[in-house]
Amino acid sequence: MENINQESTEKVKVNTDPVFTKKTFFKPIYLFISAFLIITLLLIVWVIFQPESKTSEKTADNTKKMVSVEEAVEKAGYKVSWNGNKNDTTGRSIIADNSRDSTTTFQDSVAMANLEQNPQNIVFGLGVFKGWETIANSKDVYILLENPQTKKSYKGRITFDDSAFNFVDNRNVKTLFLVEDMNYGPTTKTGFDASGYYFLVFETNPKEDSQKAIKTGDVIGFRGLLEDTAKQIVKKDSSGVSVIHKVYLRRFGGSSELIKELK
Repeated sequence: MENINQESTEKVKVNTDPVFTKKTFFKPIYLFISAFLIITLLLIVWVIFQPESKTSEKTADNTKKMVSVEEAVEKAGYKVSWNGNKNDTTGRSIIADNSRDSTTTFQDSVAMANLEQNPQNIVFGLGVFKGWETIANSKDVYILLENPQTKKSYKGRITFDDSAFNFVDNRNVKTLFLVEDMNYGPTTKTGFDASGYYFLVFETNPKEDSQKAIKTGDVIGFRGLLEDTAKQIVKKDSSGVSVIHKVYLRRFGGSSELIKELK
């Protein structure tokens, strides 16, 4: 009887040890949950703080862009005579007053008046972009502009193909696209280098890029392609439309700002 009772007692001791059983079973679960909670906490902290950094960068960029047109032109030393979009801050839709005129600037008032005085032979002009017009059997297009004050319209031919108009001297007759930096003015001109404030753009894909960049309401300057430089006679196509040699877009900051828009 003693042996039986002793064996029974030993079995009871082994099978009824609750402390030993719980530790063995719950310890891995406890470690897993702890690790999961720590990782989750770290992820939450990362998610909370990461967007704040990006938001701060975007806010800083937006703050730079929030400079009004009036502030920008005042700093440059001239005023705006016409603005087609009061909400725009890029300078794409403004016409400058005479205080910006000089031997190097585009002279907006004169260029705009040229649309009225001699529409069939405009050496250089300025207008508000209204749209494009396709030309049958040609890569070229017509650009449609308007004097915003008189509503006088103008049509000029943009050439993308040298073969459209051949000259004896074989010079390039493709239309060139440039961006005028509207930060240039009487008080800022000393800050510009010898290269000036006009910058050539769209050299690789002129048709695609120009039609992507130029929007309705943009102020566009242009120069006609001269077939007789001495007499200042502009070349015409078979339909009697003047051929444009150079197109000028406008931006505060010049080509660098335009390139950002196209990305």
